[in-house]
Amino acid sequence: MRLFFEKGWYSMTTASDNSGAVTSNQVPVRQAKVTSCPDRLYLADCLLEGDTQSQVPLTLRVEEMDGSYKREEHVFLTSIEREDGSGTSFNLKGRTFANNAEVKIYISLRNRNGIMTFV
Repeated sequence: MRLFFEKGWYSMTTASDNSGAVTSNQVPVRQAKVTSCPDRLYLADCLLEGDTQSQVPLTLRVEEMDGSYKREEHVFLTSIEREDGSGTSFNLKGRTFANNAEVKIYISLRNRNGIMTFV
């Protein structure tokens, strides 16, 4: 089985029978636009401060991709990695406070925006 991520869809390709025929199923990925995010020091504080019981949540303003619904999302970070060498783009991983959903977040500190993907 192979899993590809392309343009907002997960595509799973599997060999379904002994004939070698390949089938493809597409599963929609839920994403939201990040419209406001904090600075780099606050990101580090959210990851490093406290233990699992008293961790500081990262608060992001997000809206649905079609702009229909705006809200604040609170995320407990589990990792931060540099997206490129610029020092202004980061890939974050964490869990939402509301429903404990796993999320991956790309943010640009230059523009203070990004994309949140619910995994």
